[in-house]
Amino acid sequence: MAALFTIVFTPAGGDALTLADVAAKHTATIHNWGGMAAEDVEHMFEQDAPLRLLLGNVAGDFIFTAEREQASRGAMLSYFMAHRSQINQIGTLTVTIDEVAAVMRNATFRGVEPAGFDGVRWPLKYTFGVTVIDPPARD
Repeated sequence: MAALFTIVFTPAGGDALTLADVAAKHTATIHNWGGMAAEDVEHMFEQDAPLRLLLGNVAGDFIFTAEREQASRGAMLSYFMAHRSQINQIGTLTVTIDEVAAVMRNATFRGVEPAGFDGVRWPLKYTFGVTVIDPPARD
């Protein structure tokens, strides 16, 4: 059985956009799956250590590069522009690896840019702002 690896963005009220699919001959590399807790740090008078209060939010950037060959350079430019038109959209980003899905609701499509130009195959670097990830990480 072939390994399953897809990255799909579904904007609120829109159609799903497959950004990476190994079965469809995409190549994809995840560079950053950031997530940091927001915290309030208070420096207390005459205390050696500050008071640190976690605010319960986890946020960061999800950055990956994906490339897929197109029939021509013009088709590659059209493919890029279609994805670029999704910038500023908010929706659900789903990463599926071997039948396990990580769902990031309220993901913001922050950017897409060519990471190089090679005729009909451009690597596209995507950046999404993400908050909570389901299922949550477990020890």
